[in-house]
Amino acid sequence: MQDSWLNDFETRLDRLERASTGPDVVFADIHNLAGAALQCLGTIHDLGVCLMRPTGIEELRPDGQRSTPTEVMQAEIAAATEQPFLLTDAVTETSPARHVLTVSARLADHVFCVLRVSIEQFNAPQQTFIDGASAINDVVGSWLSRYLMSSYENLLTAQSELVNTIGRLHLSSTISAAASVLAQDGPAALGRCRIAVLSWHAGRYRIDAVTGVRSPNAEAETVRAIEDVVNNSHVAQTPIVASEWRPLDKIDDAGVAGAIAVLRSSDVAAIRVAALAGAFDDSADISSPKPNTSYPAVGRSGITPTVISVEVFANTEPPNELLLLQLFEAAGLVFAGLHRRQRPLLGKFIDSGKMRWLAAATALLLVLSICPADFEVEAPGQIVSTSQRRLFAPENGTINEVGFKNEDSVRDAQVLLKLSNPDLDLEKRRVQGEIDTTTARLASVHATRLTSGDPQLSGEEAQLKQQLQNLKEQKTLVEKQLASLAITAPFAGTVFRRDSQQELMSRPVQRGQLLLEIVPDNSAWQLEISIPDDSMSYVTTARHDSTDLLPVRYVVRSAPDRDWTTTLTSIDNAVETHEGLMTCRATALLTALPQTKLRPGTTVTARIACGRSSLAFVMFREVIEFWRQLRFAWF
Repeated sequence: MQDSWLNDFETRLDRLERASTGPDVVFADIHNLAGAALQCLGTIHDLGVCLMRPTGIEELRPDGQRSTPTEVMQAEIAAATEQPFLLTDAVTETSPARHVLTVSARLADHVFCVLRVSIEQFNAPQQTFIDGASAINDVVGSWLSRYLMSSYENLLTAQSELVNTIGRLHLSSTISAAASVLAQDGPAALGRCRIAVLSWHAGRYRIDAVTGVRSPNAEAETVRAIEDVVNNSHVAQTPIVASEWRPLDKIDDAGVAGAIAVLRSSDVAAIRVAALAGAFDDSADISSPKPNTSYPAVGRSGITPTVISVEVFANTEPPNELLLLQLFEAAGLVFAGLHRRQRPLLGKFIDSGKMRWLAAATALLLVLSICPADFEVEAPGQIVSTSQRRLFAPENGTINEVGFKNEDSVRDAQVLLKLSNPDLDLEKRRVQGEIDTTTARLASVHATRLTSGDPQLSGEEAQLKQQLQNLKEQKTLVEKQLASLAITAPFAGTVFRRDSQQELMSRPVQRGQLLLEIVPDNSAWQLEISIPDDSMSYVTTARHDSTDLLPVRYVVRSAPDRDWTTTLTSIDNAVETHEGLMTCRATALLTALPQTKLRPGTTVTARIACGRSSLAFVMFREVIEFWRQLRFAWF
């Protein structure tokens, strides 16, 4: 144990043994530790680890990939499994004298781990080197056994998930549903990766579904980056089922440099773009697919309808190639069926005669869009007199006398109502009492001033005169208020007040309260229309474009058997609230009266002519306006 190489070898062998049993150890770590241990025993040129199984021999590389050795190497490995070791000499241009040591370790029946070392010089005795290589191979074989066992378990689990995913794919009824299943459930079978399913839309592949996102955002940087890389892959012109992995650090295309930078920022290491069979030729039979058969992915148009992008992240092994190809093949068949299903449906539609109905509907829609029709805006209104008067209570009080009945004809200045106000009566008596008191006081002061000649009484006399004048003015004002309690007709006409005796007699009223309406004899009548605010723009536009007054067609709601016509004379600029709705008031004079005796407030339904428009707009204006509001709210 005095030789330094032996101590170093034992130390590194111990590190290798500890690492082989540790968690999260990859083959590259085992390979590096094994090479470092052998370097203590000699100068080695190359170290290779091979796995020999009944199905063949494959070399395990530190980068995780596997390759097939040459026929010479395969013969040496097969011979090494028949004996403890095999040491041969090889002469090459780079090293005239080189030894090749091949040692094997049995892992299971017909399964061997073979360590192949190219040696330039022994630092330890030859037998010691061979024994050390055998010990290292035992440790590497032990790790490889556990790794293979874990891989087989993971593969079984992944195959089970793959079967479930394929089953859900076949249950999908639409292309979008199948894309969602493939993107969301695919990583459960393939491992840690991101799957994006893209379809051809408007000359570009666009993402339908992506792993981890319920609904892809077309404006997201990652989504745009994946679309740019896929559209740059020229998949649509290549009839393939699956391409090769493309490491991002080896993609030097300036057209997708920004997209590659975005993907790198999300820790993506490599990407693989595959064309899924979505539009087969009629000669391709997909009902009974043959194993190991690559079906064309392009259709008659030369464009692949659906492609898939698989991304792997840094420090993550790529998905199992066999599982990946199986998923691609199964997804291709599903998408092919969904795409091909659209054509038979269209054929049945045409053959069943529904195409004629579609043509008829199209022609009808064209006629409705082209043929013009009169466009009218409907609005409620009422008939009112141009000179009618409303009489209000002049003061607070109680109605003592009602001198009319509803729709009575009255004379000018005829007393219609009499009110009483005890407060005004009391105020009149109070003022009259003060007037009497002040008058007596003034007479006394005046007589005293004349007899005594006292000059101070002159000022008091003047003050009493002024006070008496103010009291007389107060009396006049109170008398006017009392006189106004007798409400008279301002002109001869007809009085309107429903149930006047019952509604007004002995009723207390407040100042400003509406008591009755009176319409003069031979009064002119007009139509007051409340135009809804949402229809006002049509009326104002038509009024601005026309040099004539807009025609108005109306019908009295109590007598809807006949239409009447007039013209719109004025429109208010202000908008007001009427019964909870925003309306604009418009008026129209009535030249032809619908009845010989009209009542103010008679309700009508008016239609204002607003020019001509398409028949479709006239018939479905409310639907069109609702859609415009809905589109504005959404977009």
